[in-house]
Amino acid sequence: MSLLADFADFFKVRKTPIDTYYHDGVGKWGFRVTVDGQAFVCVARNTPPKGGETSIMKRVAGRAQTSDALIALRLRDSIYVFDPVTVLAEGKADDVVEQSRQNRDEEWVRIDIDYACTFEEWYDGGAEPVTYGAVDAY
Repeated sequence: MSLLADFADFFKVRKTPIDTYYHDGVGKWGFRVTVDGQAFVCVARNTPPKGGETSIMKRVAGRAQTSDALIALRLRDSIYVFDPVTVLAEGKADDVVEQSRQNRDEEWVRIDIDYACTFEEWYDGGAEPVTYGAVDAY
Protein backbone atom coordinates (compact mmCIF):
# COMPACT_ATOMS: atom_id res chain seq x y z
CA MET A 1 0.00 0.00 0.00
CA SER A 2 1.33 3.45 -0.85
CA LEU A 3 1.97 6.07 1.80
CA LEU A 4 -0.80 8.22 0.38
CA ALA A 5 -3.33 5.35 0.37
CA ASP A 6 -2.36 4.49 3.93
CA PHE A 7 -2.86 8.13 4.94
CA ALA A 8 -6.27 8.19 3.24
CA ASP A 9 -7.20 5.06 5.20
CA PHE A 10 -6.37 6.94 8.41
CA PHE A 11 -9.34 9.20 7.67
CA LYS A 12 -11.61 6.57 6.14
CA VAL A 13 -11.53 4.35 9.24
CA ARG A 14 -12.53 7.42 11.24
CA LYS A 15 -15.59 7.87 8.98
CA THR A 16 -14.13 10.98 7.33
CA PRO A 17 -14.72 10.80 3.57
CA ILE A 18 -12.09 11.88 1.07
CA ASP A 19 -13.43 14.99 -0.69
CA THR A 20 -11.18 14.64 -3.74
CA TYR A 21 -7.85 13.26 -4.90
CA TYR A 22 -5.23 15.38 -6.66
CA HIS A 23 -3.48 13.92 -9.72
CA ASP A 24 -0.73 14.89 -12.12
CA GLY A 25 0.82 13.12 -15.08
CA VAL A 26 2.48 10.62 -12.75
CA GLY A 27 -0.40 9.74 -10.43
CA LYS A 28 -2.05 10.78 -7.19
CA TRP A 29 -0.03 13.23 -5.15
CA GLY A 30 -2.54 14.22 -2.45
CA PHE A 31 -6.13 14.41 -1.37
CA ARG A 32 -8.52 16.73 0.42
CA VAL A 33 -10.55 16.02 3.54
CA THR A 34 -12.68 18.18 5.78
CA VAL A 35 -12.51 17.63 9.53
CA ASP A 36 -14.78 19.63 11.83
CA GLY A 37 -15.32 22.21 9.08
CA GLN A 38 -11.59 22.66 8.38
CA ALA A 39 -10.30 21.58 4.97
CA PHE A 40 -6.91 19.88 4.65
CA VAL A 41 -4.75 19.17 1.63
CA CYS A 42 -3.11 15.90 2.67
CA VAL A 43 0.22 14.52 1.49
CA ALA A 44 2.61 11.88 2.76
CA ARG A 45 6.38 11.50 2.76
CA ASN A 46 8.58 8.65 3.90
CA THR A 47 11.46 10.93 4.80
CA PRO A 48 11.61 11.93 8.47
CA PRO A 49 12.46 15.53 9.39
CA LYS A 50 16.17 16.23 9.01
CA GLY A 51 17.74 18.79 11.29
CA GLY A 52 14.27 19.83 12.42
CA GLU A 53 13.14 20.56 8.85
CA THR A 54 10.96 18.89 6.25
CA SER A 55 10.20 19.62 2.61
CA ILE A 56 6.85 20.36 1.02
CA MET A 57 6.10 20.75 -2.67
CA LYS A 58 5.12 24.30 -3.61
CA ARG A 59 2.19 22.80 -5.53
CA VAL A 60 0.79 21.43 -2.25
CA ALA A 61 1.06 24.78 -0.46
CA GLY A 62 -0.41 26.61 -3.44
CA ARG A 63 -3.39 24.24 -3.66
CA ALA A 64 -4.02 24.57 0.08
CA GLN A 65 -3.74 28.36 0.00
CA THR A 66 -6.14 28.79 -2.91
CA SER A 67 -8.71 26.49 -1.34
CA ASP A 68 -8.59 27.91 2.21
CA ALA A 69 -7.14 24.66 3.54
CA LEU A 70 -4.35 23.72 5.90
CA ILE A 71 -1.66 21.22 4.92
CA ALA A 72 -1.65 17.82 6.64
CA LEU A 73 1.74 16.21 6.09
CA ARG A 74 2.20 12.63 7.22
CA LEU A 75 5.78 11.79 8.05
CA ARG A 76 5.97 8.14 9.05
CA ASP A 77 3.82 7.84 12.19
CA SER A 78 3.16 11.54 12.77
CA ILE A 79 0.85 13.99 11.04
CA TYR A 80 1.90 17.64 11.01
CA VAL A 81 -0.41 20.56 10.25
CA PHE A 82 1.08 23.56 8.43
CA ASP A 83 -0.35 26.88 7.35
CA PRO A 84 0.24 27.12 3.57
CA VAL A 85 0.96 30.87 3.60
CA THR A 86 3.68 30.30 6.20
CA VAL A 87 5.16 27.47 4.11
CA LEU A 88 5.33 29.70 1.03
CA ALA A 89 6.57 32.79 2.90
CA GLU A 90 9.03 31.20 5.32
CA GLY A 91 10.10 28.10 3.39
CA LYS A 92 13.49 28.11 1.69
CA ALA A 93 14.06 26.68 -1.77
CA ASP A 94 15.05 23.03 -1.49
CA ASP A 95 17.27 21.27 -3.99
CA VAL A 96 15.57 18.49 -5.87
CA VAL A 97 18.03 15.62 -5.82
CA GLU A 98 15.91 12.91 -7.42
CA GLN A 99 16.22 12.90 -11.21
CA SER A 100 12.54 12.07 -11.73
CA ARG A 101 11.53 15.13 -9.74
CA GLN A 102 13.98 17.29 -11.66
CA ASN A 103 12.48 16.04 -14.92
CA ARG A 104 9.02 17.12 -13.74
CA ASP A 105 10.31 20.56 -12.69
CA GLU A 106 8.94 20.12 -9.18
CA GLU A 107 9.66 22.96 -6.78
CA TRP A 108 10.09 22.15 -3.09
CA VAL A 109 10.58 24.30 -0.02
CA ARG A 110 12.25 23.41 3.28
CA ILE A 111 10.40 24.49 6.40
CA ASP A 112 11.13 24.08 10.09
CA ILE A 113 8.86 21.48 11.67
CA ASP A 114 8.32 23.87 14.59
CA TYR A 115 6.01 25.92 12.36
CA ALA A 116 3.56 23.01 12.54
CA CYS A 117 1.43 21.48 15.22
CA THR A 118 0.55 17.82 15.23
CA PHE A 119 -2.83 16.76 13.93
CA GLU A 120 -3.61 15.32 17.36
CA GLU A 121 -2.82 18.67 19.03
CA TRP A 122 -5.03 20.43 16.48
CA TYR A 123 -7.91 17.99 16.85
CA ASP A 124 -7.78 17.34 20.58
CA GLY A 125 -6.35 20.51 22.00
CA GLY A 126 -7.23 23.31 19.64
CA ALA A 127 -3.59 23.95 18.69
CA GLU A 128 -2.89 25.81 15.46
CA PRO A 129 0.16 25.90 13.19
CA VAL A 130 2.21 29.10 13.19
CA THR A 131 0.65 31.58 10.80
CA TYR A 132 2.68 34.00 8.70
CA GLY A 133 1.48 37.09 10.58
CA ALA A 134 2.58 35.52 13.88
CA VAL A 135 6.04 34.51 12.64
CA ASP A 136 7.64 37.61 14.16
CA ALA A 137 6.52 36.40 17.56
CA TYR A 138 8.02 32.97 16.81
